[in-house]
Amino acid sequence: MATRREIQQRRAKLREAILGDCRSGTLAPGDMLPPLHELSKDYGLSVPLVARVVQALAEEKIVYAVPGAGTFVGRPRPSEAAPCLMISPYAAQQGTPLAAVQIGFEDRIAQLGGRCMALGIETARQWRQSGDLPEIAGLFAFDVPEYASLWDAAVPQVEFGELAPDKPQTDMVSFDNAEGGRQAAQHLLSLGHRRIAFLALHGTHDEAGEFRWSGEREDGWREALRQVGESTAGLAFHPPRTAQIAFEEQTAAARLAAEALAQRRDISAVVAVNQPAMRGLFQALRAAEIPEALWPAVVGFDGISVDVADHSAAAHVVTALRLPWELIGQSAAELLWERQQGRLSGAAQQRWVRMRLIPRLTSQHDWSHAAGTPGLAAIVQSVG
Repeated sequence: MATRREIQQRRAKLREAILGDCRSGTLAPGDMLPPLHELSKDYGLSVPLVARVVQALAEEKIVYAVPGAGTFVGRPRPSEAAPCLMISPYAAQQGTPLAAVQIGFEDRIAQLGGRCMALGIETARQWRQSGDLPEIAGLFAFDVPEYASLWDAAVPQVEFGELAPDKPQTDMVSFDNAEGGRQAAQHLLSLGHRRIAFLALHGTHDEAGEFRWSGEREDGWREALRQVGESTAGLAFHPPRTAQIAFEEQTAAARLAAEALAQRRDISAVVAVNQPAMRGLFQALRAAEIPEALWPAVVGFDGISVDVADHSAAAHVVTALRLPWELIGQSAAELLWERQQGRLSGAAQQRWVRMRLIPRLTSQHDWSHAAGTPGLAAIVQSVG
């Protein structure tokens, strides 16, 4: 008769064997484990002891049991009718980035043959608490930090953001900010600019956080200049304060950072980290009474809002890296689908979405006097 120690060793061996087969792919998601009586014979354990080992693995979401069928690797698949759900801090509004995310998410889920639904966070929470929310096949949370507590961890989940050691290891989708910074600088370099400044919204010693994207875009700008042997020394301009800056304060913070930039005659072009930074740059140039002919070329991000009274000039003149928000929704949908179908397993994944450079007049030399420009005054009034 086996001793207690031998029984414990056999149970541990069975557990490690199943885990090893799952990690190596010998047992793929959806594969069925051998019957309990077969494992009992192979490992010299009673059927009840084998059942305890398998149950422990089920509690860890390594396997799941289907009554009358067997035990399978991975998470139980939801029913065919179960939708993928997108939740957000507020209801999507027409014309906003979030509306584009929702369109991309729903379109891609539909193309893949699934069902979907989108709810604001408060509605989702109320339906969850009242029991009115149906079974879901996957969850895409757009900037909702507390979403995880609302759903079973076994449901595939994707979040808008970046993987980080201090965050739960959930699949993430985000824009490739460093690559965007490279694109902006490389475009200006291709037009003959060499002294290219960077106007940031993060402090020089900020920790990763809300303005991580600003630092990543600066990293891409630096890399592009280094690749062609151009120095970045003295060409990065940061707000004088390093605390987190509210969105409505970003233009003012960028303007302060741009005051020194406006006095530099050696700088022929600027990468402005986002739309408020671009506004701050134009305001600083105007306040310093720099002649229009001496204004640097500019590449920004996000584009220019089209809700100003006369947007025709700004919307068609400013070179910008467009953020294709609909692709964020599409990438999130694809990640959920791959997890749900068992095509993706293991560690959390990071998917990057590439920005799109839209070349316009502001990246050219002497752009304020380029043929066809509808007038710098209109542009400055619109974006400043």
